Amino acid sequence: MHSLHAALALFLPLAGALRALLVLFFTCCVFAACLSSPAAVQPVAAEKQPAGAEVQLATAEKPPAGAEKRSFGAEKQSQSERQRAAQPSASSMTQAEVAAMAREVSAKVEAIRGLKFKSVVPVKVVDEASARAHFLSRVTKFWPQERVRKEQKVYIQLGLLPQGTDMFATVMKVVEEQAEGYYDPDSGTFFIRGDIPRGVAPILMAHELTHALDDQNYRVDGLLEGVKDDNDRLDALASVIEGSGTVVMAVFLAQELRQGRLSLDAIGEFQKREAGRTERLLAAPALIERELIAPYILGELFILHGDPARLAGSVADPDSQSDAAPRGGGDPEGTAAPKRSPLADDLDRLFRSPPQSTEQIIHPQRYWDESRKDPPRRAALPDLSPALGEGWSRTASGTLGELSLAALTAGAPLDLLSSGMTDSSRWTNQAAAGWGGDLWQLYANGEKNVTVLATLWDSEKDAEEFVAALKPLQGRQAWRRGDAVVVVAGDAGERAAALGKAALSALVKEGAPPGPAAPAPLPPAPAEKPAAGDCPTPSPNVICAALYAPVKCGPCVYPNACLAKAAGQNDKNCVRLTGDERPAGK
Repeated sequence: MHSLHAALALFLPLAGALRALLVLFFTCCVFAACLSSPAAVQPVAAEKQPAGAEVQLATAEKPPAGAEKRSFGAEKQSQSERQRAAQPSASSMTQAEVAAMAREVSAKVEAIRGLKFKSVVPVKVVDEASARAHFLSRVTKFWPQERVRKEQKVYIQLGLLPQGTDMFATVMKVVEEQAEGYYDPDSGTFFIRGDIPRGVAPILMAHELTHALDDQNYRVDGLLEGVKDDNDRLDALASVIEGSGTVVMAVFLAQELRQGRLSLDAIGEFQKREAGRTERLLAAPALIERELIAPYILGELFILHGDPARLAGSVADPDSQSDAAPRGGGDPEGTAAPKRSPLADDLDRLFRSPPQSTEQIIHPQRYWDESRKDPPRRAALPDLSPALGEGWSRTASGTLGELSLAALTAGAPLDLLSSGMTDSSRWTNQAAAGWGGDLWQLYANGEKNVTVLATLWDSEKDAEEFVAALKPLQGRQAWRRGDAVVVVAGDAGERAAALGKAALSALVKEGAPPGPAAPAPLPPAPAEKPAAGDCPTPSPNVICAALYAPVKCGPCVYPNACLAKAAGQNDKNCVRLTGDERPAGK
């Protein structure tokens, strides 16, 4: 279901189950930001939790008699109800009101993000039917039914999903009704439902307008298209995209708290009101829970280098930036650029040189710390159909990554109702943490299917731990040699051993060592350049990330620095192209 992330990457399902969980996380981050600042203003005091206490999200189920109900703002319930009752009906919002609200939020997003909109983002009010229709069209575009069916077979055979799971229907039950607002990259328009609660609308806008800002500056759909065939890398990129929207929204919330326009009590009451709608998410298999929530939670943690307290440095008074941030939001005629912050610089780096795996998302320092960078290894397998016999053919392939393998080897499911989900180490385990790279292949012969999963690990010990963590499952077997492990599952029957050994031999022989880190900025081109017309083509055996910035090596232009190197170009002869210099269609 990794391809689903491309469909959801510019679309915040900020309602119901997902919204309740996200608000809990935002509140934790807002506390970290606001309470660490001596100038912070708390319009409504919240009850202080004991040191080290784990905050528990309220659920629809009534707690046992005498049990402590620990929901943010619960002690101020009557006051919150009065505040909410005093608000105008959200259904009364008009097109003009929504547009005015979007202009105001756009200016704040520019200031937080440290970027300017290249053009004003049109805003359109839509009804529930239109929102759902657009959501479904985007899902089917990036997650076609044929791909869904194949991925479902792989996940069930490996043990990632229970037998009989209808993956598409399960996901749709969780997210389809959540379509309250979305940014559409095809039209460059932000759509919002007119019946969304008025107090929630600016929060949703902060997230979605961040997507619009990122898309105008980095062409987000193009980035997604470039990595759509590498599931794990797609997950990592989705975490950057959603993490950007989430962290900007968290800063926006903190600023609203500082200015007294939003109370912690109101956030808590909002979270409590939505908590009863988590049932569908909690009823979903663990893999689906992880895949839907991870880009938001882990994405924000990754952007903050794994430390939510870094958020405090970004919670500046937006009015203090009035000399830099254009008012009215997205004014392309504005001359002063928004003030930059470490957060803005980090996000710019992430979009220009995205993380390569969910391993880096879970362990942020394996991306941010140059001395600890851990790029994925390439797990390569040939077509193994001959090992299965006549009538078999390879029908699909993809990757899983540490995030999914952690679900496969987990002893217990992740508790999404606790604040512990904001600790990225909770999303993995010892058996998955030594991941180096992987590749799965699906083979079919009529109604029979076989999955082959090839994995590479950082050490033999890591490989042993992975095998030991695989619980017995009918039709699934594993073989290890050194730091390589192959899993065969499905309808291989008596040919399973031959298939597994053939895959393991090929993996050990072809498995590449750790690849290079993401390309660093190239130096200016020297005076001497290659002769015009001498443009070698990249080697077809080299796999490169879909980086945004093309490079020019003398008269030769390549989509990115990796492909330039694959063509034999010397870095010293290459220079990154600016936006105005980029070739059409690149």
